[in-house]
Formats: sequence, structure tokens, C-alpha cells
Amino acid sequence: MPGTDGLELLRALKVSHSGLPVIVMTAHSDLDSAVTSIQGGAFEYLPKPFDLDELVEVARRGVTFARE
Repeated sequence: MPGTDGLELLRALKVSHSGLPVIVMTAHSDLDSAVTSIQGGAFEYLPKPFDLDELVEVARRGVTFARE
């Protein structure tokens, strides 16, 4: 993402859309970024490569979470 990174985007979304479940997907997975993402309010953290069925299930859970 030119000009920003996923953690900055997560922070901005939590301010502007606090109820939005954010799924962080990254090819540069490490424990620090996973912990930072979850502590920063990410709904889920998926390191690449991930199974498409797993992504669909996480997205479904996110939609359910947002509706509650």
C-alpha cells in the first residue's frame, strides 16, 4: 500500500469505523506484527499463504460479529 502500512490503516479504521471487524492479511508475518495487530483491534490475523476456505470462514465470522 503506497504511503502507508497495514498497521497504520488498522489504526485509522479503528478511529473512523470502530465497529468494523478488520482482517489483517500479510505476507510478512512475524509474532510482533501479529501481536500488534490483535492489540490494535484487528478482528483476525491471517498470514499468507492462507487457505481460501479459511478466509471465507473468518469473513463470515466478521460479518456476524459486526451485526451483533
